[in-house]
Amino acid sequence: MKHTLVTIVVVSLLVLSLVGCAPRVTTIPATDARLASLVGERTEGGIRAVGKPGFLVYGPYMPLEVGTYRLTVKGSLEGETSPIAIIDVVSDRGERVWATRPVYANATADVIATLAFIIDRPVTDVEFRVRVAEQVLGTFVSYELVKIE
Repeated sequence: MKHTLVTIVVVSLLVLSLVGCAPRVTTIPATDARLASLVGERTEGGIRAVGKPGFLVYGPYMPLEVGTYRLTVKGSLEGETSPIAIIDVVSDRGERVWATRPVYANATADVIATLAFIIDRPVTDVEFRVRVAEQVLGTFVSYELVKIE
């Protein structure tokens, strides 16, 4: 009986993921032409912070529908200041701030930060920004966006 119940649960989860019920991850790599930098240097694997303060990465100016989202900023940053960076989600040419979060020294390998936010009206130009402090070093690799609900 126990074995049958486990099989039913596993098969049910597999079916749900195949029909689109599993969260879809949108990956936006540093190489995406919709992303820009004011203070970073593009490398083969990302956008490198070289110690200058300002926007390390911003963009992609994409549409989002109403919902709850989770943004994961991939890469690694380090510095002596506190916080070392600020991450925000904006639209309407930066006039509407949906969420903001300070970033401290990396606690998780390869993840700069994770930020949950809610969009309460459709937007056409959402922008994710990473603003680094002076003397911060490291590399931005990608954004991963998941619609939670």
